[in-house]
Amino acid sequence: SKGIVALGGLTSGDHWADSVSADGEEIAGGFVDANGTLSTFWWSRQAGFVSHAPFQPNSTGLPTLSADGSTVIGNEAVLSSSRAFRWSQADGYQWIDVPGWQDSIATGVSADGSVVSGVLRSGPLFSAGFRWTAATGAVVLPDFGIPGTFANAVSADGTIAGATSHPGGTVRAVRWTASGEIGGRVCSPGVPNSTGSSGRLTLEGSNSIELGALTPAASSLPPGAFGYFLASRAPDRVTTIPGSVGVLCLGGPIGRVGGPGQIVQADTSGRLSITIDPATLPSPTGPVLPSFGETWYFQAWHRDAQPASTSNFTDSVTIRIY
Repeated sequence: SKGIVALGGLTSGDHWADSVSADGEEIAGGFVDANGTLSTFWWSRQAGFVSHAPFQPNSTGLPTLSADGSTVIGNEAVLSSSRAFRWSQADGYQWIDVPGWQDSIATGVSADGSVVSGVLRSGPLFSAGFRWTAATGAVVLPDFGIPGTFANAVSADGTIAGATSHPGGTVRAVRWTASGEIGGRVCSPGVPNSTGSSGRLTLEGSNSIELGALTPAASSLPPGAFGYFLASRAPDRVTTIPGSVGVLCLGGPIGRVGGPGQIVQADTSGRLSITIDPATLPSPTGPVLPSFGETWYFQAWHRDAQPASTSNFTDSVTIRIY
């Protein structure tokens, strides 16, 4: 049918819709009952109207529905603080609290309602992101590596956070991922090594010169294999490398990260890593300072045996340096 249809089952008084499910079958909103109490509601075309616990005075709530319509999240004013809540058909109404934090503010919910993300605050200048699931409760996301970096926006599934960083008195936007990986994957997968798997490179830490900590890590390597990391400003795909079965994914002048302790050995899980300063990246003529916004490519070389002694490469990852 077309046109406007009143939602059946709502009590008399003012009521309004704030959020709707992906298929339009469920709606969440607020209403004021006969006593003047502001409350949330969840409405389903099949199940009708369900009232939530009432908001505290002066709270706006602004509830949000998950895409499947099963879960409502929102925030209520409790005394002088904000308190996040989650309601679902299966679990009912529950608060999201984290000890030691004054405020919890729900900002996102996964499509099926199983994950809630949000922001924690303790005073006007200190905040962090959180990720909530029924199994873990609300878990505070790690900081971004330096004091004064605050996670103020979190994706709906809690795996990505946006924040502001304050290095040296400047204000910078930064991005955090639950996996710890940064950059984009290229030239992947690599040639399988003697484990039967292809070596995989990840970049962790930060691409900020000011933060000074970038960690290339190679995994799925033969345990105990020695290796080192390479870097360049250009990609390539060289398939014939003397003494190697792998593919070199770097082009142009290629630098080797080869200082003391930077030729490393894979552990028993087949992983090796180092931490380098993105302000001093390797080149054939020595360390260089990248230009702001410059693109760099990284790859790992390692010993291998298939079954004769040879070498191999991981795939490659690219990032921009800022």
